[in-house]
Amino acid sequence: MADRVLVAEFRRSISLLRSEVWVLTGALLGALCYGAWVLATGIAVGSATPGLASSVVTTVGDVTVTGLSVLALVLWVVVPAIAVSVLAGRRFRNEHGNLEKRYRLDHPALLLALPGLVMGGCLVATVTAGRSPAVTAIALVASVHLLVRTVAYGYRVYTLSVPRLFTASLAVGGAALAGGWLVTATVLAERSETAGGLVTRSGLSSVVETGLTLAGVGPADALAVLVSVPALLATAYLAVQLVAGTVVRIQAPLSNPTRRPGQRFPIMPPVSRGDAGENGAVAVGSGSDDGEADTVDEVSAEDEPDTTGDASDDDRSHTRVFTPDDPVPENSGTPTEVATVDGMGHDEDDTDDGWEDDTAVFSFDREDSSPDVCEACGETIAADAEVSFCPNCGERLD
Repeated sequence: MADRVLVAEFRRSISLLRSEVWVLTGALLGALCYGAWVLATGIAVGSATPGLASSVVTTVGDVTVTGLSVLALVLWVVVPAIAVSVLAGRRFRNEHGNLEKRYRLDHPALLLALPGLVMGGCLVATVTAGRSPAVTAIALVASVHLLVRTVAYGYRVYTLSVPRLFTASLAVGGAALAGGWLVTATVLAERSETAGGLVTRSGLSSVVETGLTLAGVGPADALAVLVSVPALLATAYLAVQLVAGTVVRIQAPLSNPTRRPGQRFPIMPPVSRGDAGENGAVAVGSGSDDGEADTVDEVSAEDEPDTTGDASDDDRSHTRVFTPDDPVPENSGTPTEVATVDGMGHDEDDTDDGWEDDTAVFSFDREDSSPDVCEACGETIAADAEVSFCPNCGERLD
């Protein structure tokens, strides 16, 4: 059963590619616009300030850094990086619930499986057969897609879910891609006289030569590193997030967790009555497997209705127990439907259901809901459908 769930969610992860066409189209359109930006600004700056290309700003070792190189760093690297972080970051804002519904998987790590496998295949192909333009192009797409999926994953999980960190990652990735475009354009321009003339007029050749000399690498090595930067950023984040998630699970349940819309809750251990605080507060954990924090529903003495008669042990522990001698509540069914329930979801045998995996808020009325109908939107779910969330609104099914 667990294997079938993993396979189904992996297929769903692949089906999300239809809604991620913007990654490919945006990259192609961005490359064209970026090329026009580089040539236009380079030619304009060269015409307005002819001496900027020969003016010396500083010297690093034996390499002379000109004013054009400094200006190119700002116009051709920093500005595009900011534009990428802003434009791509909008896709991961949960303003309309798009992030929560689209990437809502029980195992969000499967979002990273497809681009990770493709990136791994490119690495193996490069090691065994050497570099080739085709493998480099595939690796570029996989690297960008892996970073995009990682940002989506990072927004969903609880631990180490820092929007500014993802904005910075997109900016660094955009800067690396801009550098890769500059190197590629310089290499390709050498094969065309017309393109070579435009590149020379814009000052692109001298800027790229200065950058490669400072880095001490050739064009091929520089391109391979720059293409891999988005994937390296994603891998670094996932490694740190794994450690942070482990720490949160060890410290669970958290006393006062907060989350943004669209973030998931972790698998939290069920809290027994012995874990109640001095004021009778009891924590109810629910969530997923991503190292996120749980919600806390506090049941205090003030929330309990006043009762007459002697206080029993169940009353003192804020646990309401129904027995056959008690009158049947008006809103309940037959006496046989009344079960012994406490505030933590234990039954009358006081058995423990184990670790809970539920993003919904605990309610006593949840047992009356039908597993084939979504309570949130009324969507009818096929009885044989192996889904955990409503395909219409994304609400978790009981």
